[in-house]
Amino acid sequence: MQHIESTLIQSFILLNQFFRENNVRYCLIGGMAVGFWGNPRYTQDMDFTVATHEVSLKPVITLLEKGKFKLIKKGDSQIQITGHGNLRFMADIILAEVEYQDWVVQRAQVVEIFKTPVPICSAEDLIVLKLIANRRQDLLDIETILKTCALQLDKNYLKKWFEFWELNERFDNEFGKDFSLKL
Repeated sequence: MQHIESTLIQSFILLNQFFRENNVRYCLIGGMAVGFWGNPRYTQDMDFTVATHEVSLKPVITLLEKGKFKLIKKGDSQIQITGHGNLRFMADIILAEVEYQDWVVQRAQVVEIFKTPVPICSAEDLIVLKLIANRRQDLLDIETILKTCALQLDKNYLKKWFEFWELNERFDNEFGKDFSLKL
């Protein structure tokens, strides 16, 4: 377990440094972001959204290949980084294909995780992304974020995107009794 954590931290630092040095527009999403906004939970991978001017992963893939990262393409809008040199890890890179995803990257704020600056999506955007995905773990993650950040959340922002993505009913069914956001 300690080896996995050490590898995850090393790869997290390496990948964030690489993205910064190559001016990649990106932000942290997923389980590690939940750990920042809610309570830390075990995760074996990292998840990032990247925004490109071409709305294509090709420029990012080219950079990563030049940087000697090992990649697996998972469709037109997602790749998985599986390692770098002798370092083995998993990082999912998701292309910002729609305007909202680009907005998530634009709104990201730089925080320090593992003594490394990283742009992280807002708690509100993480809730929206998790509610769209709507898997069991995503709903548990939302609950964690709500328990930690409910009073600080921008409820008007959530309302706007819940309406846009038609998520109001889903949110109310899952969390309405315990977490009234008065949307």
